[in-house]
Order: sequence, then C-alpha cells, then structure tokens
Amino acid sequence: MRIIGGTAKGRRLRIGKTPEIRPTSDYLKEVVFDILQKHINDVRFLDLFAGSGNVGIEALSRGASEVIFVDRSPRSIGIIESNLQTLGLSDRATLMRIDAWTAIKRMGSRHEKFSVIFVDPPYRQGILLSTLIALSASNLLEDDGVIIVEHFHKEELPKEVPGLTRDREIRHGESKLSFFLKEKL
Repeated sequence: MRIIGGTAKGRRLRIGKTPEIRPTSDYLKEVVFDILQKHINDVRFLDLFAGSGNVGIEALSRGASEVIFVDRSPRSIGIIESNLQTLGLSDRATLMRIDAWTAIKRMGSRHEKFSVIFVDPPYRQGILLSTLIALSASNLLEDDGVIIVEHFHKEELPKEVPGLTRDREIRHGESKLSFFLKEKL
C-alpha cells in the first residue's frame, strides 16, 4: 500500500497483516481523490472506521488541514500512528480509539464540522444505513461537504437518507463507493 499523490507520493504504508483491516485499494483511492482534487486542500477530513488510515493519510498528503481518524481497534490506531510519524504528518492528525457512534455523538455535541467524511465499515455488517443516519443527525457535514461510503457492492444504500442525498455510485470489483451530499433546505 502506498501514497499515490501529494507531498508523500510514492511512500509505502505499513498495513499489518490482520483480517479485520481491509485497506482501500489504490484504484479506489485514486477515484476518490480525482473527484475531490479541487476540494481537499485546507479541509477537515473525517476517516471513520479508519482501519489502516490509508485514505486519511492520503488526504493529509494532498493538503487536508486536519484528519480525524476513528477506529476502535488498538492495532489499527497503532498502525495509523506509526505511519503518521514515519511520514511526518502527525501534527495535523487526531486519533480516536473509540467506536464510530460514540465518536459521532461526541463530535456532534462539540459542533465539529467536516468537508469530507470517509466511511469504510467492515463489509456485510448491516451498519451502513445506521451510520449514515447518525452522521446526518449529528450535523458533522459542512453544507457543501460530501460523505463517501465504501461498501460491498451488493449492499445497497437508498438514494436518500434523512438529510442526505446520494449523488453518485462507482463500482470496482467487490467494492462500491457511494457519495452523499447534504440536502439543500
């Protein structure tokens, strides 16, 4: 696994061999950041269910002002922390070793805002819709922000979730990216 763009382009990431971590492929990362390219510089980015931290670290390399990494696994947080230190990106990162819903609730109560929220929960766990609903209810997304969900291609998400509308979907292999925008009032 490597960084594909920005200041750390070409640098390899330590991933660790563990079945609970399923890193986002370089191809899907490239798709995400090709779409976000003009909207990644100086933004706050939330990497929810961060796993290896691969996507959030890519965002830092490409100019995100801050990335919050959320994962309940001590092993995942350790891998992310090690990669951030190796790449010299720790100063713009915050790591939260708690479950996603506690993190959403905590950040929502502090009225935090993010331009990009990347959601990559374990596949086939049935938690995608509840995560999107929690994110919408917490009002963490900036008005012109985007929530990007990576999920198993056969796990369908509705076109609309209260407060969010799916803008597009992109499938690659077993994975699908679904992009959600905040509904305009």
